Amino acid sequence: AKKVRITKIRGGWGYVRGGGWVNLAYAKRV
Repeated sequence: AKKVRITKIRGGWGYVRGGGWVNLAYAKRV
């Protein structure tokens, strides 16, 4: 499991610094 710093959360999407927007449901599976 990766540890990702999510700086913003908007409607189920989280912004990862340097990585762009990711779906939170997907991020938890990775």
